Amino acid sequence: MFTQEEFDSAYEIVSGFNNVRRQINDAPKLLTKLFELYKSQGLDVKNLSDVDNYFTGNVRDAVLECYFSLGYPHEYDRNVFKHFDLLSQVFLDNDNNLDYTEYERIWTIPNYVQRREYYEKIFNIRRKLAEVYPMLSILYKDLLKIDECLAETILILIKKLAFQLDESPLVTSDGKKWWVKLIYNGLGLNPNDKPEYEVKSEEKLKYTIDADFFDLIDKITDDFDFFVRNELLGSETISRYLMFHEPFSNFVKDINRVGIIIKTLVIKDLCKIFIKLNHGINIDTLEGKILFLYQLKQVDIKPDFNFFNKHCYSYSLNPKIIKVRVLTDGLIKNAYNMDLNLGELDANDFYIKRILDKVDKELSKKYMVILYRFASVVAKADGKITEEEENWLGQLLSMTESEKDKERPDSRISQGGTNPIEELESLIGLASGKKTWYPWQTSSK
Repeated sequence: MFTQEEFDSAYEIVSGFNNVRRQINDAPKLLTKLFELYKSQGLDVKNLSDVDNYFTGNVRDAVLECYFSLGYPHEYDRNVFKHFDLLSQVFLDNDNNLDYTEYERIWTIPNYVQRREYYEKIFNIRRKLAEVYPMLSILYKDLLKIDECLAETILILIKKLAFQLDESPLVTSDGKKWWVKLIYNGLGLNPNDKPEYEVKSEEKLKYTIDADFFDLIDKITDDFDFFVRNELLGSETISRYLMFHEPFSNFVKDINRVGIIIKTLVIKDLCKIFIKLNHGINIDTLEGKILFLYQLKQVDIKPDFNFFNKHCYSYSLNPKIIKVRVLTDGLIKNAYNMDLNLGELDANDFYIKRILDKVDKELSKKYMVILYRFASVVAKADGKITEEEENWLGQLLSMTESEKDKERPDSRISQGGTNPIEELESLIGLASGKKTWYPWQTSSK
């Protein structure tokens, strides 16, 4: 049986599988497409309700394939196949609100013995297919034909599952090799993924950073990480505001969800910076390194230059780095696409700013200052800054001033504004009066 902490991590994955199931069942077009696909494959689907049975069966098979490919035994053991049993429990009840107390009841109360036997029966039925057919490939390619986003979501969930299962001593050396192939290029399932190791030299040539650029992004991400941890996550005022004011209170049902919402909104704000500056949201680009370094620090990994420059690429074999890469990719996609029903933001508005404007305007100003610093490095990382980027940075800079500042006769904004490139010197200059180094420069002198 899972501990509370293990349950929380496993349930995130299992409920994700059930969310994909619900998205299909709730969308008539997707359900019809999958029905027609299964029909064309010769499966015995007589009506739309049969589609759900086949789909959930394929998900179970793919999960078991993950277990077996890692080297887990093929004989049922409730202490080994806990993720699979939890998946069976959620699929059976179609319940995405399961808590640990209810989970405990099923595994400890004698009255539930028949249900526990049912999970074992399901395992033995699904095992036969998982041992013979490439069910992960079948599941992924089926979904790719009806909805590319759902297919990608399934692959991310399988990767997260593999990370958790990989911690077991049951994993074999061949299982480790399979794990690497899954993490690096999704076993070759996604044609858009990079072939394993193929782009190593090209990626190094294009995106290698030097010590000066690392020092620059290290300082900014330190400050940003400190702000998020201490001013946002550590604020009782913000927590109370999120819990008791709509529309945020619709998502923050208890104090434990405050941190999740804040981190999601921060990532949504950072994604907006990349979009407004017309830069791709990709942690493997030069500007993407700042986002990746920030995420490393959010999970308490604080690399020095040598470690970061060795492991910040997609081919890194460091397990912790691989895990953060997968989680960061998933977080970016989820945050960017997630609709929190918080209403439309103005072109230059941000989610965290909207909250801070209500609870602490000076803190809101500090947030915009650090967001501006972050945006400035993203804008300049490709070695040039367009007029459109410069104008938007200027607008962003104006948001770093409080209303009191703007009313002052000597305000730089009231005097016509300051060139954001010049202002960058005072906001992201290096210590000891050293002139700011920009990543496209060939020398830091």
